[in-house]
Parts: sequence; C-alpha cells; structure tokens
Amino acid sequence: MASPTMTEPLTPPAAATPGRRRWHAPVFGRLLDALSGLGSLLIAAMMLLVCADVAARNLLSRPITGVTELVALGVVAVVFLQLPAALRHGRLSRAEIFIDGLRRRRPRAAALLQALLHACGFFFCAIVFAATLSPFAKSWTSGDFIGVEGVFTAPTWPVVGIVLVGSACTALQFALLALLEWDGAATTGGDA
Repeated sequence: MASPTMTEPLTPPAAATPGRRRWHAPVFGRLLDALSGLGSLLIAAMMLLVCADVAARNLLSRPITGVTELVALGVVAVVFLQLPAALRHGRLSRAEIFIDGLRRRRPRAAALLQALLHACGFFFCAIVFAATLSPFAKSWTSGDFIGVEGVFTAPTWPVVGIVLVGSACTALQFALLALLEWDGAATTGGDA
C-alpha cells in the first residue's frame, strides 16, 4: 500500500474489509482539524512576534517585552493543539517496517498489535489529562503566571487548558483507532 499524502487521511488496511462497522466520527474529526488550524495560526503569530522582536532589537535597540515567555507558552500550546489531528491523519512519526510485514503475513495479529499500541496511547494520554487537572485548577483559581511582575506577565491557565483539551482529544482519537483495529482483527480471517 502506498503511503498517504499530506492531504489524504491514513486509512488502516483493516478498514477496507467489506462489511465492517465504521468507527468514524466526522464531527470529532472536524473539531480536531479546527484545533490543528488554530495551532497553525498560533505558529504564524509566534513567527510574526519573533520577527518583530528581532526588528525592534536591531532597529530600535529595544526588544519587545515578553516574547520569550509567550513563545515558550505558545510552543506547548501548538503541540497539544496539533497532536490529535496528526494522530487522526496518520502523521505521527513511526517505524512501519515491522508492522507492514506483519500486516502482509498475519493481518489479524497486526490488527491486534495495533489495537494494543493504540490502547497504550490512550492510557498515556489519559495519564497526561489526569495529571493536568490539578495544575489547571490551580492556575485558574490562583492566577498563576509566567514572567516578571511589573515587567511582563502572562497567565498560564489558557495553555494548561489547551494541554487538557489536547490530551483528552488525543486519548479519544487513540480509543477510536484502537476500536477500529480491534474490529479489524475481529473481522479479518486467518490466524492470530
């Protein structure tokens, strides 16, 4: 199977099995794509901010206050905004040498292994989500910020909230992929 292009979504080979239930969620997919688009806009905004800071340093001998802090927060936000869509469209880095060979020789075993790996992804994203709940509540209620008081401060709760949303969406996408592979293993003939 040829690898997908940047615009076509990855469809696991098991999904092509005739008569198979579909575990797609088009509204959820649109949400993930919207979050990814928001992440792209944030990248553009950070790029413009850094360019403006460099220009201000060179032309005015005065940097823009808070650029370092905003970019530090922005990088984390971009990762968690774009992670779920990257997973959904098969754009996460992975080594496929082993799994492609296994899919050709033992498709059911490959589907079960993929289901297990996606379940592990769900588990780890759920851990990130659970571990972020308390810091989000703290940053929301106590007014946590990054920066130096009197010079520049930015609240941390929006980024911690993005980590919550991004980890929850990624966990749900891993769960959908695990169900897809599990269903593929159940409908694929042959031995495991």
